[in-house]
Amino acid sequence: MYNSVGWSAYTAQPAILNQAIINSLDIITAWQNQRLIGLIRTVGDGQTILYIQDLLVAPGFQQQGIGTKLM
Repeated sequence: MYNSVGWSAYTAQPAILNQAIINSLDIITAWQNQRLIGLIRTVGDGQTILYIQDLLVAPGFQQQGIGTKLM
């Protein structure tokens, strides 16, 4: 997903990206059949702060409201 939207700084170090995903407060995804087409990743303190770190929609599915629904 990250490569498909050009976020290569994330994918240059897959182990770090994997750990970042594991340590996220939540990951919400959108799927079309078995294909991941959207992802939102949140970070925060688990009590009062929630930050949208990543919001990605696959290029062929952008401008269709998927990002808005993930929010």
